Amino acid sequence: MRLLKIFSVVIGLLLLLFPQNMKAQHGIHLQRLIKEEVTINFFGSPTNGNQHNQNSTKPYWQDVQTVAVNKEYPRTSFMTFDSRHDALSRKFEESQFYQSLNGVWKFYFVEGYNELPANITDPAVSTANWNDITVPGNWEMQGFGVPIYTNHGYEFKPRDPQPPTLPEMNPVGVYRRDIDIPSEWMNRDIFLHVGGAKSGMYVYINGKEVGYSEDSKNPAEFLINDYVKPGKNTLVLKIFRWSTGSYLECQDFWRISGIERDVYLWAQPKIRVRDFAVTSNLDDTYKKGIFGLKTQIKNNTEGKADIEIRYELVDANNQVIASDRQTVSLSSEKETSLFQTKPSYLVPRILQAPFEKRFVIKTQNKFQDNELFQSSFH
Repeated sequence: MRLLKIFSVVIGLLLLLFPQNMKAQHGIHLQRLIKEEVTINFFGSPTNGNQHNQNSTKPYWQDVQTVAVNKEYPRTSFMTFDSRHDALSRKFEESQFYQSLNGVWKFYFVEGYNELPANITDPAVSTANWNDITVPGNWEMQGFGVPIYTNHGYEFKPRDPQPPTLPEMNPVGVYRRDIDIPSEWMNRDIFLHVGGAKSGMYVYINGKEVGYSEDSKNPAEFLINDYVKPGKNTLVLKIFRWSTGSYLECQDFWRISGIERDVYLWAQPKIRVRDFAVTSNLDDTYKKGIFGLKTQIKNNTEGKADIEIRYELVDANNQVIASDRQTVSLSSEKETSLFQTKPSYLVPRILQAPFEKRFVIKTQNKFQDNELFQSSFH
């Protein structure tokens, strides 16, 4: 299951429409603009899925068959905006559907998990005696625990390891902060994004367990609608320094722990583009690039929906190079793929000027305003 999380990296590699020698010769940076209009008839409540061993009595961090609980499948990186202009001109974090959680959190640290108070994730527990910690940032670099360097072997068991056995003295860091959910987000799908946390991470909102992840060098996203209310909510991340996933992380690097990358909230419509992939090639003359698109559409409403998907591929001057549209009828809580087998040819004029790579995907439904999804690649 961990290999699936390489998917977004592979997409980035596929976005090179031309060989490296042609790229160097022409100084090419390819830009793509994809426009999608999605018409939906219903909206409702989201559902979550489990990706773990439900029959196990072990805690997740000790269960070798559990790598994720209620975690979304991996996707490529994109953000939601409410206008085409904003999607093309604003930065990722400037979207009104994005809320950064970076900054100072309250932090409770123990050297062994058995030292944790049983009610540590209860929002009623006072944090007056907790420490402050900066997110993102490894806790060893902020005065908690000891950083360990080794180029082979496991820092918790240098010799004769016995997978999946882990030490009883397993440090745990508990992060806590309040989050504010805008009331206008409640008719959307709301996600918590943790860009990287090492090693085993439990997520709690308002005292309820949301999910778990132990793929520490890749993003983890959780659909949190069932756990939040408009306004103030309490978010807790309980992170174990070592988990069964640590047996797959024996590289030549510093062994340090905690939240290592950005944390944020973001929101999408109930019918949404869950993911997309681009394939590319050259025609037989090596003068035109072949553009292929695959989108994954998710209907997270309570009823069947008729959806129209449309995209445009444009150059640096916003001239349309290729376009297409498809329609699909999608049942509640189902996904489908579109634009799988209709590659488009890029005209040679894109070789004449450098420009960046960008997707913008537009959605519309009769209950909400238009919005656009942006994904930039560098």
